[in-house]
Amino acid sequence: MLWTQRASQIVENGRSLTRWRSLVLVLISCALCTLSACGHAPVSPPLVGLSATISELELHLRDDPYRSFGHIGSDGRNFFDVTRWRIERLQRERAIPLAQWGRDDFLLEFARARTLERLHRYRDASLAYQRVASGETPLADLAGNSVVTMGRFAGAMGGLTWQSSDTDRDTEIRQRAEVWTALASSESDPTYRALALSEAESWDVLGVITQAHREGPAKALVSCESLVDRNRGSKLHARHLILLGNLHTDVAMELVSRSRSEQQPLMSGDYEAHFRAAVSAYELAAESRIAAFRREAESRLQALFAYHEGVLDGVY
Repeated sequence: MLWTQRASQIVENGRSLTRWRSLVLVLISCALCTLSACGHAPVSPPLVGLSATISELELHLRDDPYRSFGHIGSDGRNFFDVTRWRIERLQRERAIPLAQWGRDDFLLEFARARTLERLHRYRDASLAYQRVASGETPLADLAGNSVVTMGRFAGAMGGLTWQSSDTDRDTEIRQRAEVWTALASSESDPTYRALALSEAESWDVLGVITQAHREGPAKALVSCESLVDRNRGSKLHARHLILLGNLHTDVAMELVSRSRSEQQPLMSGDYEAHFRAAVSAYELAAESRIAAFRREAESRLQALFAYHEGVLDGVY
C-alpha cells in the first residue's frame, strides 16, 4: 500500500531527510489511506477532518523554529498547539488501547510527537516516540532515533534549583546555556539543532535579566551585547536589541538621577554615550520584519527622545 511505501522510504532515508518532510509524508500517508476506497473499513470522519490540515502543516513545518514565528497565527494561537489538541481529541474519541493500535493509531501518535517537539515538550515527545517505536510499524526505526534525541533534550530541561548563593545561581544559568549550545553543535538534524539553539538563547536571556536585576544595568551590558551578537539569526534578535536599549537607557537615567541627588554636574560624556547607544539599539530593532517588535522599538525611541529633551531643558 502507498502508506507503507512512504513510511518505509522515510525509515530507509533515516534522519538525512528534513524533519518537516518526514512528518508531512506521514500525514499525507494517513490522509491517503483514510480518503481512499481500498476495500477497507469505512473512512472515519474525524480522520478526514484531521487530514484537511496537511497543507498547512507542510507550510509550518518548513519554518526554522529558531528563526521564524511562522507557526503563530494572526490570532496569537500556536499552530502546533492547536494541531496537538486536535490529534489528542481524536485519540480520546478512538479510545483504543496501545496493545490494539493499528496503522492509523501509530501515525497519529507519530504526528503528535512531532508537534510536542515544536512545543519544547521533550519528555512527552520521547514517551510518544517510545510508543511508536514499540509497535509493528514502518515508523518504528525513525521513532526510535527520535527517542534518543528527545531523551537528551529532556535531560537538559528543568527549572533552576535557585541556590541561595547568587554565584551558584549564575553558574547554574551559564551551565544550562552551555549544555544546550553543546547539544546544538552536536546535532546533525537541522530542526533539533534549531530547537537546542532556542533553549540556549532562553537561558542566556535569563542570565542577562538576572544580572541586571541583581547588579544593575551597567553590569549586564557586556552580557547583553554578547547575547545580541550570538543570536543575530534568531527570530528574537530585535527583542534582544530592545533589551540592550533598555539597559543603556536605565544607565543614562541613573547618571541623571545621581547628578541631581548629589547636586553635581551631569557627566555629559557618559550620559551621551549611553543615550546614543540606546538610540542605535532601538533603531536597529525598529527595522525588524516583526510588527510587534517594530512598534515597541518605535515607542521606546519616542519615550527616550522625550526624556532626553527634558534632560537638556533641566526638567530632570
